[in-house]
Amino acid sequence: MVKQIFLIKKQLKNQSGFTLVEVIISIFILSIIITAASTAFVYATRVAKDNKCSMTSINLANEALEYIRSLQFSDVGTVGGDPVGILQQNRIENVGGINYKVNTEIIWEEEGEWDSLGNVEWDYKSVRITVVPQNMEGNQSLTKVIETYVTRDSTQPPITGGNIRIRLIRGWNTAPLTTIPVSNAKITLSVGPSAPRQVQTSSKGAARFIDLSPGNYTVNIDPSNLGMILLPGTAIWSISIANYITKPNQFKAEYPCHLRIKLKDNDGNPISLNSGTSGKSQYKFLMEPI
Repeated sequence: MVKQIFLIKKQLKNQSGFTLVEVIISIFILSIIITAASTAFVYATRVAKDNKCSMTSINLANEALEYIRSLQFSDVGTVGGDPVGILQQNRIENVGGINYKVNTEIIWEEEGEWDSLGNVEWDYKSVRITVVPQNMEGNQSLTKVIETYVTRDSTQPPITGGNIRIRLIRGWNTAPLTTIPVSNAKITLSVGPSAPRQVQTSSKGAARFIDLSPGNYTVNIDPSNLGMILLPGTAIWSISIANYITKPNQFKAEYPCHLRIKLKDNDGNPISLNSGTSGKSQYKFLMEPI
């Protein structure tokens, strides 16, 4: 009996086990594997969600575009915009529990450049559909934009009303023989028989209000969303409109204060603020207006 107990103790003593160090190392390695796997899972989930949102945005934009193509030319426009139509400028679509912002921008387009005589061409409209998942406006990869043009057909009645035509350009221009257009500025027709309407200046800096009923109108030019201001006393334009008459006007906008500072050492070499230069030195300052 004593011999058997002795043999059992000897067998237990000879059995090898895990030391504390080995256990700690095993836990450390396991934690690294779990962390890496969870990170990869989170990344894969985010990529899958972004891809789904991207495809949904494209589909919504295509659906909106196909619907616009099915409309009569006179209906292709936005409520409160110019051209006036039946489309909402902004709306929310819920797909799969995610809200998508759908922006519809429709403007009159002209083939030529600015015409100082005020002649307006209204042969076609440009359509721009922008779709982005809500609260993800800063993610350019998820913002989908589709553009097209809609042309007038022979069945459409002629436009008989009056027209307002505006061009917005930069006020500070170091090249006198050229003009720099200001795009995406807000132009609002705030007072008048056909008001209110709101448009944005095009890539050429142009904005148009077409087919207005005769009467007195007030136009507000607001480039503040671009961080710019108009020349003093020109933010509001009061005008009288008659049928078949186009009234043009040009406005100038500029940044209220814009300063560029260049640093140079005594030898004229440029100095970068991120160069890590330390110690006391004497620098030259060169200031230039934008």
